[in-house]
Amino acid sequence: MPTYIDDQPVSLPGPSLKELLDAARAKLANPSPEAGPTRGPGRVVVEILLDGEKLDPDTLAARGGEDMSDREIRMNTADPARLAVDTLEQIRGRLADAATAQKEAATLLQQDQAQAGYEKVGGSVAAWLQVQQAVLHTAMLLGINLDDLKVGGQPAHAVTQRSLEQLETVKEHLQAQDPVGLADSLAYEWPELTDLWFELIDTLIQTIEA
Repeated sequence: MPTYIDDQPVSLPGPSLKELLDAARAKLANPSPEAGPTRGPGRVVVEILLDGEKLDPDTLAARGGEDMSDREIRMNTADPARLAVDTLEQIRGRLADAATAQKEAATLLQQDQAQAGYEKVGGSVAAWLQVQQAVLHTAMLLGINLDDLKVGGQPAHAVTQRSLEQLETVKEHLQAQDPVGLADSLAYEWPELTDLWFELIDTLIQTIEA
């Protein structure tokens, strides 16, 4: 069972895939002095290849108990801080897409093009959910308390809560088939909230890189 972490051969207890991954995580959390800078401390496994084939999360979960005695396992790692910053920069772009979709939706709704406007709203809501999940996951991964960060003069967690409330308002407008109320919300309430989220993401990046 040849096993590698960042192309370096390692000996890990197994034989199941889950046992190997758990052992790799433990090794990364407590690297030996000879491990070198590429394998810790604090690095995380971000990719697993089984006989050269990358495993997605669903496949990994389904095959976690499988015996890997006769298979080649390669695990690639990343620095969690660098990974978090890269993720946040990508999410910043996703937030910009959501903001654009919201403006376009508001315009369509104001022009009595309700169906097209609703479709734009659906895309922006999906983007917002991705943004929130990524920010919350990043903070949790790195042990950052959002209440310790100030955004627009308030705790960052208050901004995340406000966005959840705004999303609920959008849902209510959609369920009520209220294009006027929805257009007003998108045009007059969401832009300020979007600016706060850009500030939150930038503040998080600055905190991580400090």
